[in-house]
Amino acid sequence: ELDATVIDLHTRRQIFREVQEILLSNEKVFNNHFTYYLNDWYGTAMAISIRALVDKDEKTRSYARFLTCIAKNENCILRSRYLEKWKNKETGNHAFNEFAGENSDKLDVALIEDDLKELNDKTKIVRDYTDKAIAHLDKRGAPIIPKWADFDEAIDCLGKLHQKYFRLLDGGNTSLTTSIGYDWKELFRFAWLPAKEPEVW
Repeated sequence: ELDATVIDLHTRRQIFREVQEILLSNEKVFNNHFTYYLNDWYGTAMAISIRALVDKDEKTRSYARFLTCIAKNENCILRSRYLEKWKNKETGNHAFNEFAGENSDKLDVALIEDDLKELNDKTKIVRDYTDKAIAHLDKRGAPIIPKWADFDEAIDCLGKLHQKYFRLLDGGNTSLTTSIGYDWKELFRFAWLPAKEPEVW
């Protein structure tokens, strides 16, 4: 479930960026209420998704909870069990070192906690904004209104950690975007409304 959510997050960002390029290249459509609300819809949807992925509530499924659970159970994945997935044991040992150091058979809690701190730090601006300006209307308002760069920092952090821990659980790599099997930009190549008929006086 976390895998699909993180991939969807990156795919939505990629599509939004390509739509922005289309809009920016066309002066007739860029400066318009629709584009303003398009940005707002994207920002709100991404903020909620990011906030959900870093939720620390024990009732939720999130990356924050996932990392917290691993940190509390460093014996959940041992080097010996991890190496069972690898034909080349030397390569497998090198891969496991990323999570345990060179000589340990179990996960290094400090490394996982570092990742958890990075996730917390790089999503803080978006998380606080979501809590105080989207999910709730705090009287004090959000301390900082996130910029697209803040969203990108949060998404990139989630993507990096997802790829890292996918290697731990699966022993392989994963793409962060979904390949769309048709030309989704085709809808921009024709008019959405018929031409407006001239008024007759």
